[in-house]
Amino acid sequence: MPESPKLPSTAVVSPPPLMDVVQQAMGDIMKRPAEHLGMGLWMLIDIFVLSILAVPIAAIFIIAANSRNEVLMVGGFVVMLLLLAIGALVITSATMGATVLAITEDAESGTGLGFGAVQRHLGAGLRLALPATLLNQAAVFAGTLFCYFPGLIAFAVLVPLMPIMADRKVGAVEAAGICWQHFRARPGWMAGLALMDFLLTFAVSMVPMVGLLLIVPVRMALGVTAWRALRPLPV
Repeated sequence: MPESPKLPSTAVVSPPPLMDVVQQAMGDIMKRPAEHLGMGLWMLIDIFVLSILAVPIAAIFIIAANSRNEVLMVGGFVVMLLLLAIGALVITSATMGATVLAITEDAESGTGLGFGAVQRHLGAGLRLALPATLLNQAAVFAGTLFCYFPGLIAFAVLVPLMPIMADRKVGAVEAAGICWQHFRARPGWMAGLALMDFLLTFAVSMVPMVGLLLIVPVRMALGVTAWRALRPLPV
């Protein structure tokens, strides 16, 4: 019996052009600016909460400074910085994680975005983004100790970290492994994605009045859109 001719494979093995991913992410923001600004309002809440927390935390340093003891002054200053860093990490992680969960949920089932969408996911967002942020910062910091280049690689590898965690319901370490598999399969595309992430963040931050509100929604929208482009591809 003659062998059946093999049909050419139609499987997609490469992601779409990066500009298509950027245009898709930004296109949705342009179609629904009010909803994305609503999500961005949480950044103002973060700043307000941190400002309130800074008052009693700064009092620690003031009390230590008034003691005229150098050890207490240095200790009070270190404690103040440490508490502020922990507060900023927890508060901003909750906002970023909730935003990526809201965007992921909307992309899958059209649940809608906005201020309330982020509010619904704050608890889950903190549990998602806190380990992701710690892992990301640790990898980038460790990489920068070796002439910066490994730190840039770590940044490029981990751009879709939180969207993967939100979509696959996996932990930060497992999601980082998935990021690495995709980076090994298509390093140029992933490096370009990291560059786009940096450039978009810089450009949005320069927009008067609303730039601060859009930084997190834009970054998370780009990450979710990029992951949805990568998800069906082999590694």
